[in-house]
Amino acid sequence: PQGQTATHSVTVTRTTSGPDPAEVRAEPLSGIAPLTVRFSVRSNTAQAITRIDLDADGNGTVDVTATDPNTVLSYTYPTPGVYQARITVTQGSPFTQTLVVGVNDAQTMDQLFTALWTGMNNALARGDVTTALGYLNESAKRKYQRVFTALLLQMPQIIASYSSLRRVSISENIGEYAINRTINGRNKIFLIYFLKDADGVWRLDAM
Repeated sequence: PQGQTATHSVTVTRTTSGPDPAEVRAEPLSGIAPLTVRFSVRSNTAQAITRIDLDADGNGTVDVTATDPNTVLSYTYPTPGVYQARITVTQGSPFTQTLVVGVNDAQTMDQLFTALWTGMNNALARGDVTTALGYLNESAKRKYQRVFTALLLQMPQIIASYSSLRRVSISENIGEYAINRTINGRNKIFLIYFLKDADGVWRLDAM
């Protein structure tokens, strides 16, 4: 969120030419364990697909097989990790494509979102609007900058008045959490949303 970057270069060599004979898709490619991923295949040629084999965790053992090209193959990843799912499509000769599936631990994601939320609140409590805005995406910055500035003197009291962050749900690109705060004797729930930006960084989007 503070704009720090890291770079690692990898050389990739492709030996085939022309389009792949089939297109393989997976939805979602990341999420919280246990994560159910659906794999589908579409032919890019006139040749019929006769078999689909899915090695979902990349350990060399086929986990799901289908002979109907319209079948959506499903696999549930029970534990966190990074898996190289290998899908072999037979159209006369076999063609294999690998997709990377990221399965996260819910408690680890809780820690990530709590760190973002706490970092923003700590910055506001000490009157540092610029740092606080660094935890927000661009849309949220435009929305909340004037709010933060207007309420800056009251921020320590406001922050102290609401509960810690609690998970509602986490999907591939959205984290939904909640806090509660007592207002005029009534307990109210406020939803907090984190979005994964195009650069892969999670940021606050709405609260």
